[in-house]
Amino acid sequence: MLIPNDAAASLICLDEGPRDAPAVVYLPEILESPKRFATLALASRSPLRHVALTLPGAGDSEPLGAGEHFGHAVTRAAQALSGAGLRDTLLVGCGVGGLLAQGLAAEHPALVRALALTNTGGKLDAPDTWQQRALAAGSPSWLDTERRRLGEVCDNAFSPIAYQRLALAIAETDLRASTARLRLPVLGLAGARDRVTPPDLLRELIDTIPGAQFQVLRGAGHLPLLDAQDRFSHALNTFIADTGHDLELE
Repeated sequence: MLIPNDAAASLICLDEGPRDAPAVVYLPEILESPKRFATLALASRSPLRHVALTLPGAGDSEPLGAGEHFGHAVTRAAQALSGAGLRDTLLVGCGVGGLLAQGLAAEHPALVRALALTNTGGKLDAPDTWQQRALAAGSPSWLDTERRRLGEVCDNAFSPIAYQRLALAIAETDLRASTARLRLPVLGLAGARDRVTPPDLLRELIDTIPGAQFQVLRGAGHLPLLDAQDRFSHALNTFIADTGHDLELE
């Protein structure tokens, strides 16, 4: 049973649209501002309910506890959705948000009707890469490096400790097996120029899910909302229509 709490409720940073409408839930990349998703929401089908969650430790949300693994982040996100009265949602996850979306779909299927994964994978980078990021958190060059990596959409809202704990949790996370067992509509969107999570990383994951779709957005990098918003929104809206997620609006 999912019991909502303040830590879970603090993850929700956007909730717009009719409360009884089908919901699209956006899960951002690490350090990406969830407010960017509000722009996408306006470009999407407006009668839908649009919800955006932060990652644990971003903004005013509570960070993971010392030693907590990524499953705790999944549970907290599930508590947030349940506490907001959401179920049968369409999740849109980018990067680490995509990892979180996979965990929600696998562990809490009643909350998830369909899944759109963008610029992500079932396992993100080698464990030592995330461990190095965790160790570097708080160093003088850390924030500047992350700003350059994510550009103008960098939220910069993580404290070094919050980032460190999340990075260590990600380092130990491999969802490839559980994601391969998913049996729901799945769309994979990759940026052709993504150097953080190359298209083949997502393609390999999508190929393990029966019936899943995969598209590469030409000219797009790691954050397609920044450099391919129109095409990203078109692909997402088409997926929403194809899955029938908007049929209740008719």
